[in-house]
Amino acid sequence: MSTTTTETLNPSKTWFAGGALVTVLVLLLAGAMVWSWLSGESRPNTESQSQIYRQPIGRIEISSAAGDLTVSAGPDGEVGVDRRLEWTAHKPTYTEQWNGDTLRITVRCPDGKLGCSVHYTIRVPRSISVRAHTDAGDLDIRDLSGDIKAETEAGRTTLENTKGKLYARSGNGDLTATGITSAEIDLGTGAGHVDLRLSGVPSLVRTSSGAGDVRVRVPANPSGYQVRADTNAGRRVVEVQDVPASPHRIEASTSAGDVTVAGS
Repeated sequence: MSTTTTETLNPSKTWFAGGALVTVLVLLLAGAMVWSWLSGESRPNTESQSQIYRQPIGRIEISSAAGDLTVSAGPDGEVGVDRRLEWTAHKPTYTEQWNGDTLRITVRCPDGKLGCSVHYTIRVPRSISVRAHTDAGDLDIRDLSGDIKAETEAGRTTLENTKGKLYARSGNGDLTATGITSAEIDLGTGAGHVDLRLSGVPSLVRTSSGAGDVRVRVPANPSGYQVRADTNAGRRVVEVQDVPASPHRIEASTSAGDVTVAGS
């Protein structure tokens, strides 16, 4: 006599097993998404824009939450603007407003600085003055004869062929200035190297770093230079004629690093 045994499945056990499987799949998917984001595989959204303003300009002021800024000489009577927007969650916003002959540009990020930036490339008449500030990004300003004030909280600063009064600050990043004929120069960084190369004899140079080398190269000057070069931890090298009564003054200092003042 044969006996047939029938096993009845427990619905609660079946539901639990299915739910556990779904949970594992969700966790695996979430982990993959997080890993992709952390490893940089998640590509941001991008958008490129261009615009030309055809009107007189004497000054440009830029304030950016995040993004690189490049300002260089262009045709007189117009301002050429190229923008590259990048974001992961929320799109950055910008405003470009005119007040007389002053153009003011402001960039904001809804998510703060995370995954958001607007990179600007701007062409302006050579003689205008520039004031540029970015919380996070590199600054590149060149071939201008007006006064320049450039500041970044974190990023490199590159300056080339300037003639007007020059002021630049970086909270964390190198400062490089070449072909400078400005009479007054003031460059400083909290952490990074300062490299200044002048093509004209200055009246006043101030350069400083909280942690990094400071190098100043100046052309020969018959009346010499009044030089003050200081470092708390590093080498001090002065290779120009140091004349205390000279009207041409150079101040170079760093808290930790080498200081060099030499001929160009």
